[in-house]
Amino acid sequence: MIIRKDKSGLNAIRIPTDLDIAWAAGIYEGEGSCVKGGHGNRSFVVSVSQKDPEMLYRMRDFFGGAVKEYPNDRGTNKNGHQPFTIFAWRVCGDRARVFLAVIYSYLTARRQFQIDVTPVRIFLNLVGAVPRESGLCFVQNILAEHVHHQRRLAAERRKKYTQKFYEDRKSDPSFMKKRREQTAAWRARNKVVAIA
Repeated sequence: MIIRKDKSGLNAIRIPTDLDIAWAAGIYEGEGSCVKGGHGNRSFVVSVSQKDPEMLYRMRDFFGGAVKEYPNDRGTNKNGHQPFTIFAWRVCGDRARVFLAVIYSYLTARRQFQIDVTPVRIFLNLVGAVPRESGLCFVQNILAEHVHHQRRLAAERRKKYTQKFYEDRKSDPSFMKKRREQTAAWRARNKVVAIA
């Protein structure tokens, strides 16, 4: 699971009640999708599309993400109606994990299976059963702990890799000479004076 800093402009601005979560699950059940995305399909995107954006803005307020407008340029349909605009609410990353974990118990088996084949299954295994009351706070707290733990593990792995990298190359004179030249060039660019 890749941990990245969230964009603050995509955060939720309201706290949903249990009824709001059940409502959002119904909207997702009827109109939503969860597809793999990102580099190498390591992430996923949750989206809901509608002609009327009112409910999508409500979803955005409760769970974050963004609502975008897409023109439907398929021409006139068989009834002679003109093309219309489609609005889509999209949420990805940690916000999508939280959203799917909270609504998961309200969904049908078919929708649960669609979620299970995405990387969110790892997060659902970590979270376990989400209580229906205060489920959003429960999941967000677990996510915060998980992100903190993953970042700490990544920092430890990076530190071990760096130590091993330099230990393996200390005995190579050409590498050390090149390293000293790079350090001298960096000091010259940044006007860093070495204190002896």
